[in-house]
Amino acid sequence: MKYFTLLILLLFVGCGGQVGVTGKVTFKEDGKPLTKGTVVFTKPLFMAGGVLNENGEYTLSSYKPGDGTQKGEYQVYITGAEEPSDKEGEMPKPLINEKFTSPETSGLKCTVSGATTFDITVEKVNSEQRTVNSGK
Repeated sequence: MKYFTLLILLLFVGCGGQVGVTGKVTFKEDGKPLTKGTVVFTKPLFMAGGVLNENGEYTLSSYKPGDGTQKGEYQVYITGAEEPSDKEGEMPKPLINEKFTSPETSGLKCTVSGATTFDITVEKVNSEQRTVNSGK
């Protein structure tokens, strides 16, 4: 019974606590920062995210702002990287290639074992995607 209680306690507390993860997202084409969107780290039953600032930088948060994430291996993707539309009813224009917007297609993985800097390079949206997303 003593070991069962210890196991349950470890499950609630977690292994090793939170660690800081920061990084910067830039475009492959020109090295400029991506300034809109959220970087998301995901693994089974857990997710952490960080909003991009005007320099393309992010700091991961899980439970409260800037608290980092759990140790482990993550799939990484970016959401909300869009330019708002000027016209009512028009869809926002994507800023990055759609492959980076899903954990299954981004190809981005990060192992967090301590304080980590994870910089990301993305590609701009291509003309085919812009046409499909704008409905033309």
